[in-house]
Amino acid sequence: MDYLAHWGLSAPPFADGGDGALPLAGHEAALAKLRHGLLGGGTAALSGPEGTGKTHLALRLQAMFAASGWHALYVPRPLGDPADWMARLDLEPPGSWPPEGGAGAFTRLETALRRRFGAGGRTLAVVDDMQAARDPSPGDLLRALHHLHRDGQRVLRLLLVGQAGWADRLAQAGGLASLCAVKAVLEPLSPEECLYYLQARLERAGRGKGLIGQRAARRLAAAAGGRPRDLNRLADLALVIGYGLGARKLTPDLVDMAAADLGLPPPARPRYDPVDDESIEGPEGAPPPAAASPGEFEEAEDGLAALELVDCIYRSAREGKAVRNPSL
Repeated sequence: MDYLAHWGLSAPPFADGGDGALPLAGHEAALAKLRHGLLGGGTAALSGPEGTGKTHLALRLQAMFAASGWHALYVPRPLGDPADWMARLDLEPPGSWPPEGGAGAFTRLETALRRRFGAGGRTLAVVDDMQAARDPSPGDLLRALHHLHRDGQRVLRLLLVGQAGWADRLAQAGGLASLCAVKAVLEPLSPEECLYYLQARLERAGRGKGLIGQRAARRLAAAAGGRPRDLNRLADLALVIGYGLGARKLTPDLVDMAAADLGLPPPARPRYDPVDDESIEGPEGAPPPAAASPGEFEEAEDGLAALELVDCIYRSAREGKAVRNPSL
């Protein structure tokens, strides 16, 4: 029996790029705000801690504009050379760029953008990883591109994406932050959003109930700090470890083991958790499933004995030793 069959899944639930358009309140609010600002003709900025879903949201926005007939391009890092921008924006065929640079190079880029705009072509550039800009040239060029107009309208819309604080680090690069008419910040998910996120991913993979208990889901949320990227990594590894141990439900102990493997310190365990470990509910408020059968793994009252037991079995399995335990 393979990993998916063991857990009753039809697809990997936490694979990269599987978020789709989960209606997380903070993400949807940021998406609407940025879309409004860009359609209004301004430059927009998206920031937030690492792993909160900025690139995923930016790509959703790019797809929305492309579906509406825009030339919507994703630029994975800031570019400081007009020739790079010409190639990325597909403004001229390869090999047509002249060897000279400087002001003449930017003039050619400006002319090409205005020509496209005049022919009815609207262009959006999503520039990611803004915090990677270590010199003024990308900021200076972005500022110049921001100010390009034709017939009273900007010929290029810009969405600048980066980790928290990138605008401050580029403040001396032409005052880039002040150009952004609209700014959105993605924060880590709340505990409630984490539970919703986990269950929604499981439902899309064919297993909506009975796999993750509320205690395990809360530990996933706490260990990941509310960051979707770490939620995916932790949940996926915990399921892999559980599959190897023959577990039938993802438990807090499996989460702790996955966190340790990923170098994420597990959150402190409460001595007593008054909340029953019923399964988390689905996105549409479905009732919790029946209680786990007596043969399924149950954590010890204070969690410590179970952690030691599972860790012992996990280590033995990795060393190739045969270990039998009727409770797993």
